[in-house]
Amino acid sequence: MSAFRWQRTVHVPERAGVVCAVLDAEVFPKAEPALRDLRLVQDGEEVPYAVEESYDEESLRSGVTRPEDRSLYEVAAEGSVGAALHLPAKVPVERVAVEGGQGAVDVEAMAKPSLRESVRGELKNGVFPVTLGANLQKDAEVRIWAKEGRRVRLEMRRRSLCFTPLAGGTDPILYFGAEGLPAVQYGYARGFTLPTAVKMAHMGDVAANPAYRVNGVRDGLVWWKLMMAAVIATVFFVGMSGWMLRRAIP
Repeated sequence: MSAFRWQRTVHVPERAGVVCAVLDAEVFPKAEPALRDLRLVQDGEEVPYAVEESYDEESLRSGVTRPEDRSLYEVAAEGSVGAALHLPAKVPVERVAVEGGQGAVDVEAMAKPSLRESVRGELKNGVFPVTLGANLQKDAEVRIWAKEGRRVRLEMRRRSLCFTPLAGGTDPILYFGAEGLPAVQYGYARGFTLPTAVKMAHMGDVAANPAYRVNGVRDGLVWWKLMMAAVIATVFFVGMSGWMLRRAIP
């Protein structure tokens, strides 16, 4: 696990089957884009997982997030109307909520050095669906203006890491922050169906991975490439030897 900068212990409830743990705003800035470098390990064994997003059925069917969307959301940042809200890079904000707010709302996101995005809309029940593009790769400063309401929240759709922990094992550890690590495709995720009643696991604090090594990913990729080169060279050598023998035999 030397390729990963960060780790979080996932505290699993007792007698758990399938469990889910919320991927909060602390994970996204430290992980690779699209969370492709998440790896879950329990007692030295990699545990396959699926990432589930909360969606309202009507919004999912129409392809448009409605103001009355019934999806579950997590707070990415919060503060006062007009105040600067710090939004870490890669946190996927999908709506703005203004407590007690109605009518027009202005959203402005600025990411250094010069990226700026402004959106105007209407609050309905204090909510304005909006996707902020300025936050995808850089930290951003976001300000919300509304005629009514004092407190505002930047909210992200709830995303949960769902998996089946090993029976009788210790709590698994989620590793992330491996630059350049490609995504992995689990058969578990392709066939996963979220149970009606699922137990929730609890994420511990983000901590530095003590085993992290700067060249962890590169060394792994280099080793894999060397192995492939050795296999190709062996196949070529055997093939050439056979061809030379056939030419030598009259």
